[in-house]
Amino acid sequence: MDGALPVAAAQLAAGEQRQRGRHAGTSTPSRSPITRSASRATGVLVSFVVAYASIAWLLRYVSRHSIVVFAGYRVALGLLLAAGLVTGALSAT
Repeated sequence: MDGALPVAAAQLAAGEQRQRGRHAGTSTPSRSPITRSASRATGVLVSFVVAYASIAWLLRYVSRHSIVVFAGYRVALGLLLAAGLVTGALSAT
């Protein structure tokens, strides 16, 4: 698990929340600065915990096993991603 993934998910959720609030006639009431700060703090805390656990697990795994399996997985995933981008099956944006 990549540590950046939880952070990106939290940022995406925060961006979607802001977009919903910008549309006229939205039924979502505006939130107070305290509520927004609490939501952001919760997202940061959850992201930190998940990233820390992911890194701790990976370091423990690499210390007990060969890194060949991990490196092979990353190379295979990179090749698959590159193939998807080249063929147009995936979009870079």
